[in-house]
Amino acid sequence: MLNAMVAHEGSSDSQFSRTNFSQFGRGEPTLARPLLGRVSDDEDDFVSDSSEGGVSSDAESSWKRANKKYVKSVCANLRDVRSGDEMLAQAWIELAIFRKEIFFITFTFLWNFVHSVFTNIVYVIEAELTAAQRVPLNDLGFNMLPELNGSWWIASEYIFVGIISIPIFFAVSNFFIKWRPPHQKPLYIVLVFKRILFNVFCCQCLRIVSFMLTTLPGASRQCLYDIDSMNNSTVFELTHGPANEAGNPEGWAPPDNWHDVLFRIDATNGCGDLMFSSHTIFTMTFVCTLCKYCNWRSIQTLMISLQVVIIPFILAAHKHYSVDIFTALYVTPLVYEILWIRFPDKDSAFHLASRYRVRFRTRKSDGAPCSVVVFNREFPVSFETLPYDMSNKIASGYSALSPSSTVSLSGSDSPFYQSDNDQSSLVVPIVV
Repeated sequence: MLNAMVAHEGSSDSQFSRTNFSQFGRGEPTLARPLLGRVSDDEDDFVSDSSEGGVSSDAESSWKRANKKYVKSVCANLRDVRSGDEMLAQAWIELAIFRKEIFFITFTFLWNFVHSVFTNIVYVIEAELTAAQRVPLNDLGFNMLPELNGSWWIASEYIFVGIISIPIFFAVSNFFIKWRPPHQKPLYIVLVFKRILFNVFCCQCLRIVSFMLTTLPGASRQCLYDIDSMNNSTVFELTHGPANEAGNPEGWAPPDNWHDVLFRIDATNGCGDLMFSSHTIFTMTFVCTLCKYCNWRSIQTLMISLQVVIIPFILAAHKHYSVDIFTALYVTPLVYEILWIRFPDKDSAFHLASRYRVRFRTRKSDGAPCSVVVFNREFPVSFETLPYDMSNKIASGYSALSPSSTVSLSGSDSPFYQSDNDQSSLVVPIVV
């Protein structure tokens, strides 16, 4: 436990939540991460870092109240813009994490190509079906929505790109902005993309098993077989042997050889219904990721709205049956939640130090209150950049002290991970 050496000078209050770190080179008056950009429980009462009181909403007009809520949302989610030193430190931290996770990230990324091989195999199987088996199945979504053709057929792909682009932009912006995630932990881009790839990998494994076990006829425009071309055929001809090529639509091009099976990559023009929807796997994965790592309600609402909007466009283009989308809508978040619980991000101070060789510690000299050592390079960082377990332990230790006290952090009780050569105690003053 933290050993507190208290030197009382005045106030008798033992609980406080606002601490001045200006003497460390920063002016944030809050200590614990949850209090940075603090918002009171009262919906109409916002307390900024530079203000001690709220403003009553009784005398405000409706537009002022709406504007205050918007400012509250921004301040509650946007911590700060990183300084040049912090951007450099963040880049080195990401590089250290990527260096350790490169094998896993590469494997899960390349698994998409393995998945593509299995989709090509299904295309070959589709070409061997009889004319009767090539007839699309009855689908409630198809019956309720008008069919999209021409330039509208690709509309779902534009929405798909938009859904994926928003979380990617948000993650990359973490180099420049210190975002406040719902779990109050610092963000590391490599760990975010690792989780995305991990979830997609698991869902694709389930998907491969699903569409390889049962072959369903594709309903998309390049797969739609013209059964009318078989009007003069017998029942035996309709139910035996590969379907007559005369009924194949424009764009029908199954792989002809093993080279095509192994190396053809076409995510939109394959045939054979692939249970369950890959479009929905990717979009739901990115929606879940943004909801886990971004606390900005407006962006969450936008992502969920786009997910709802893309569904009728996929169905109207006959790219998937309704059951494919419905299954992906509950399988993907369930897999994501299981992985989130069973395989949490290794972003604690212990894991960063032991696994990635990223060590946070206090600084004895004036300037930033903390620093991080990566690849034997030391960079100054702000207090809120500390891993959650360190900042929480410091905050819990400070909250039990009275104003104008000092805390001695030494030995195994220290929440700071110091360098191997630094075994001395560190004294952190608290000034209210």
